[in-house]
Amino acid sequence: MKAHAITRCGWNMLVLVPFFLAMNANGQTIPDWENPNVVERNREPMHALFFPFPSEQEANADARTATNYINLNGDWKFHFVDNPQKVPMGFYQETYRDAGWDNIAVPANWELLGYGIPIYTNIPYEFPNPNPPKVPEDYNPTGCYRKVVNIPPNWEGQKVFIHLGAVKSAFYIWVNGQQVGYSQDSKLEAEFDLTKFVHSGTNTIALQVMRWSDGSYLECQDFWRISGIERDVYLYTTPLMRIQDFHSTAEFHEQNGSGTFTCTVQVVDASGMKKSPYSVEVLLSDPSGKSIGQATGSGQLGRDQMKGEVQVTVNLNQVNPWSAEIPTLYHYRIVLKDKKGNVLQVIPKRIGFRSVRIENGQLMVNGKAILVKGVNRHEHDPIYGHVISEESMLRDIQLMKSMNINAVRTCHYPNDPRWYDLCDQYGIYLVDEANIESHGMGYELDRTLGNDPRFRLAHLARVSRMYERDKNNTSVIIWSLGNEAGNGVN
Repeated sequence: MKAHAITRCGWNMLVLVPFFLAMNANGQTIPDWENPNVVERNREPMHALFFPFPSEQEANADARTATNYINLNGDWKFHFVDNPQKVPMGFYQETYRDAGWDNIAVPANWELLGYGIPIYTNIPYEFPNPNPPKVPEDYNPTGCYRKVVNIPPNWEGQKVFIHLGAVKSAFYIWVNGQQVGYSQDSKLEAEFDLTKFVHSGTNTIALQVMRWSDGSYLECQDFWRISGIERDVYLYTTPLMRIQDFHSTAEFHEQNGSGTFTCTVQVVDASGMKKSPYSVEVLLSDPSGKSIGQATGSGQLGRDQMKGEVQVTVNLNQVNPWSAEIPTLYHYRIVLKDKKGNVLQVIPKRIGFRSVRIENGQLMVNGKAILVKGVNRHEHDPIYGHVISEESMLRDIQLMKSMNINAVRTCHYPNDPRWYDLCDQYGIYLVDEANIESHGMGYELDRTLGNDPRFRLAHLARVSRMYERDKNNTSVIIWSLGNEAGNGVN
């Protein structure tokens, strides 16, 4: 269906886009997508997934209606080529004429829309002659994306970020003709600070997505190997002083039924002011919405210290614990205020009180031995591939509950974050698994990537970033370092 469309764009001059290149010991240049020492460029540090509302009122509604949110899902301009060397010259420039390009849905896997071939395989890699970190040069399907977005005037003076939920397998991003950064790891979010690249009015965002990269050697899972932008894409703003991350725990004390809620909040300031006092208020409510506790911490940032941390604790005499059988969730809000008490950000979240430990070889939740009745679950839709709707997730949970399944392993990569929230809500124990599987290389110590020091950074990044994103989800009771990745130094 799309073959003629690709030919139609073939008149464009084809040159090598100015990628970031590194030099190896022999003086040869290495593209980022074949360099395991480069897993990102200018990507924001991973943090817990949350949406920072600008006011208490807006925090009562869906993030998609917030005044600091722009949805970038939908139609993008798209051009498909056989390899990165064939991308059109300057396709990322604002003035580039893309009238001859196709439209493509985002999120979507391009193979399911007629571009390239979907490949199913288990152990072997989907490309011939694997030789890490190199990937095929002549045939490495590459998608060029463009989207024009209008930035409202009231976003001036704020930080602007782009959120890309999942892109397979590696990509570059440009804004208004300027290269912003690079990212790989197909199953975790990538965010970039666009503040210095955007302006009020019309802006052009461009992506170049490579089907295969050195990261593909760690993504050898038993499933359909398909490519593209697989999860939500959006813009959001924050004030110059903002919450960068937070970590919440809700410990259930089995001896007396009490609970301890602790929230550690990281605040950063880009205002450049000499002194920037702030306060963080945490409000805790029971499942019915009744207020049951609050705590406030404060700090001061400035030119000499642009990052600070506040920890608050709320002790409760009696709580109802969370479990797969009775998934009781409490509500909390984190409110960041400036020195005058003005609200800067509001983050609403839910959490369950629970305890998890292994005692005499037995997994215990809330002091009781549990029987794990679990399944592996791939993110796959018969029509949309790796793009999973919330309705599909709910059907899975309803089916599992009807069959007394109480646990899921996110085989073999971090899932869409909505899945974790639904498992919190409906009561599913999760084994959260890093996006690491390299059994296509075998398990001999001289071949396995688990023992290849060149891939140490990639292994560590994929595990740590998974933890940082999902650390606040009650349903995660076990962390998995990956699957069938061999033994060794990594």
